[in-house]
Amino acid sequence: MDANDIFKQEIKNEYKEVQWKYPNSFKLRGYLTKLVNGKVAGCLDEALLDEDIGGFVGMYLFNAVDDIKNNTEIMGDIFSHPENREIGASILFSNWNKWNGEEE
Repeated sequence: MDANDIFKQEIKNEYKEVQWKYPNSFKLRGYLTKLVNGKVAGCLDEALLDEDIGGFVGMYLFNAVDDIKNNTEIMGDIFSHPENREIGASILFSNWNKWNGEEE
């Protein structure tokens, strides 16, 4: 099993646990992570919607927006485009609890 197959299986497992509001027809078409010299070269804003970036980062990676909003290295890893970095804190803040059931 190669990395692409492992990734597909992990996505399928996570996908089964999500409580969807509407029926879905998700089909993973491929592993699109950009690699440069064996390291990930892409950012989250190239793969996720703004609404999902905050939810993903808030649920799996960090405890609070304040932990990362002023860290240019982390924000650069999340948002590749300067326009997104400028409003990154508000994107994260407004969507932080979307995936953990604490949404207001």
